[in-house]
Amino acid sequence: MTLTKPKTHRLSSNQRKRLGQHHRQQSRHYSKPYWPYLPVFAVLIGGTIFNTMANRNHHSVLGYSTDISPKALLQQTNGVRVSYHEPALQLNPDLTAAAQAKANDMVKRNYWNHLTPDGKQPWTFIVTTGYQYEAAGENLAYGFGSSDQVMTAWMDSKEHRANILDADYQDVGFATADAPNYMGTGPGTVIVAMYGEPTGMISHSTGGFTSKPVPLGAYTKQVTRLQLIDSTYWAALAVAVAAGSVLTLYFIRHALAWHRVLVRGEHFFVRHPLLDVLLMSAAVFCLLLSQIAGTIL
Repeated sequence: MTLTKPKTHRLSSNQRKRLGQHHRQQSRHYSKPYWPYLPVFAVLIGGTIFNTMANRNHHSVLGYSTDISPKALLQQTNGVRVSYHEPALQLNPDLTAAAQAKANDMVKRNYWNHLTPDGKQPWTFIVTTGYQYEAAGENLAYGFGSSDQVMTAWMDSKEHRANILDADYQDVGFATADAPNYMGTGPGTVIVAMYGEPTGMISHSTGGFTSKPVPLGAYTKQVTRLQLIDSTYWAALAVAVAAGSVLTLYFIRHALAWHRVLVRGEHFFVRHPLLDVLLMSAAVFCLLLSQIAGTIL
């Protein structure tokens, strides 16, 4: 009879890490504590800081928008109209005064509506200036950081786009008003645009001197950062699916790790910790895209 020494089953490196046996080798690499959540927390904190800085990127010390002006809005509007083969609008002093009065009133009385708190139509401000019109329109916005963001948001809304591209409008007035705490959202800038077709002009849509209904935004629409880049349904769906997928994968990985700890008595161990950082970074990126960039009405 020949006696043979039984073979010793060697544990894999992953098994030794789970059981904590890698500490016995006094390896400098594995002697350090394993903190898989520290990089994840760093990603979350970094995302929060980036979001705060992004919100202040186009704002002054007081938090008011500094890259929104009537001149820039006029350039943006006429650029869009020309691209749609519509004549450029003229900046009218009466409509500008009416828009400024409406913006100041909204900030002073802290309301967000086409109608004033006492039920007055926005055209009351136009009539006060003496501007005579066949038709008029109004676009409202607040919370945005630049004129191109305002224009992108308006153009992605059917009712607001109708005002911008109306062939009968010849005049426009833009105004901004700063509020220290507008509608409880903190410092912000209210933007008002008033469009007008002067009295006595032939309507391109009807061919006569007829007054047409005034288009007004019926509902407040909050615009996300993603919508400023791509307003399609599929873009929003893709971001939602991506965020859900990476978070699900992250929680599955860590649920299995904690299951081994609580059920099998192994030490906590997750393979490829860099993957956790990438997953959480993707989730934070999707979250940043879903943040509100501004509001229109």
